[in-house]
Amino acid sequence: MRRRDVLLCLAAATALVLPVSIVHAQPAGHDVFVTVLDADGVPVTGLLAEHFAVREDGRDREVVGAAPLDEPMHVALLVDTSGALGDGLPAVKAAAEAFIDVVGPGHRIGLYSFGDRAVRVTPFLRDAAELKAAIGRLFTIANLPRLIDAVDMAAADLAEAGASVPVIVAVTTTGSEVSAMTAGKAIKSLIARGVSFNAVAIKPLSGAAIATARGAEASFSQSRERMIQLQSQGEGDRELTQMLQDGTAKTGGHLERVSSVEAAAPALTRVMSRLRYAYRVRYASTTAVGRRPRDLQVGVLLEGVTVLARVPPTPPRSTTR
Repeated sequence: MRRRDVLLCLAAATALVLPVSIVHAQPAGHDVFVTVLDADGVPVTGLLAEHFAVREDGRDREVVGAAPLDEPMHVALLVDTSGALGDGLPAVKAAAEAFIDVVGPGHRIGLYSFGDRAVRVTPFLRDAAELKAAIGRLFTIANLPRLIDAVDMAAADLAEAGASVPVIVAVTTTGSEVSAMTAGKAIKSLIARGVSFNAVAIKPLSGAAIATARGAEASFSQSRERMIQLQSQGEGDRELTQMLQDGTAKTGGHLERVSSVEAAAPALTRVMSRLRYAYRVRYASTTAVGRRPRDLQVGVLLEGVTVLARVPPTPPRSTTR
């Protein structure tokens, strides 16, 4: 294929530009995790190195290898337990339990909730029964959600766990939220740690549920000043929108918008299928190990596809002498 053809294919594909953390010291190249979706959002399988094109800091790089990503994942499952869900929590809990089965054995799942605050419910486990039992104990808290705080907590835990394939999957409403952490800072943390953020966003339920949550939130004196600020400026809505849209796009994740709590389960299944069918693409680079190129673009020599890319976390340096 001529160079002009490669550039045209790169332009046709949906490419992601993101900051890069170099992940391996081997002179053969650096890695990037890539998911390729067809026009229906279904993962494209069977691709080889020659199907990929990589441009780093404005220069074409040689792709030296591509293979299915088959390493175990660490998945942080974040469940909205706020009053903004109204009476929808039982359906969300059922979707979360089904998600445990979809993830399957071999991977670790950590459970988090975010009602009046971000809570680490379980550490990262392989025991499906224990995880489902923990989901069953979740209950509604009549406050506004704190998704961004939960994302930040989970990202730190994934780094602490040394996850080689770190993933966050959140189920939340799309009303307002009152996290102390800003979306911008949380997204930068996800990128730096190589975490893929994915979300199932449920259309806001009845206005009465939101009003109840707002009223309960305002009853806490430590949150009252924050609530007045959010309600007057719409800051919470903007922060949540940024977290859902930019957070998924800039970390190689995916956002599923659904219109009901009943649609959360199939949406979670779609998210997991995209996470499962990814590639580890290795490319040659002149960038020194540990240095960040200005940008990285990944394309696929196919028409009508969407490319989701993220750089893996940097493994800890060896302490051997």
